[in-house]
Amino acid sequence: MSAALPIAAVAALAAAAALSRSGSRAVRAPRGMRMTSIELGALLYHGTSVEEDFQMLNGPAWLSTSRATAERFLSWHDEGNPKIYTFMVKKRITGLINIQNRADMKLLHDHLESRGLELEDPQEIAGAICSLGFNGWNIPDNYGRGESDTMLCEPSRWLELKGVENR
Repeated sequence: MSAALPIAAVAALAAAAALSRSGSRAVRAPRGMRMTSIELGALLYHGTSVEEDFQMLNGPAWLSTSRATAERFLSWHDEGNPKIYTFMVKKRITGLINIQNRADMKLLHDHLESRGLELEDPQEIAGAICSLGFNGWNIPDNYGRGESDTMLCEPSRWLELKGVENR
């Protein structure tokens, strides 16, 4: 004898299977905050001066929609091999916490503290965000108008390397 599942249950199972196949994470924005995304085909830049070359960033990793922002980080490691990596978004990036202002940053800190995480270091905060199931964050004008600060937990999931410019 087969038991018929209610239509709502079938729909929920189908949605769960689709999420599982796509690898998307179904997480909610911290209370009072919003989520955002970055569209397919967008270009993101990463400036660095590390000695070794790479094809993909390890997460968590910081990028920007602004080349000028990436240039700010050419001397970050003081290692003497400055370059700008250009990546293209190969799959729409979802699940990013949208941080618009100081009030949003406070809400994010409160969210982390409510989970027993009292962190100040950006690397630790990024690790916590990733461990909670978010895909990263986006701060649209963190370095000036149009100069975003984007942190991705798993860059290889979303990005494709388009070029490297030695400086």
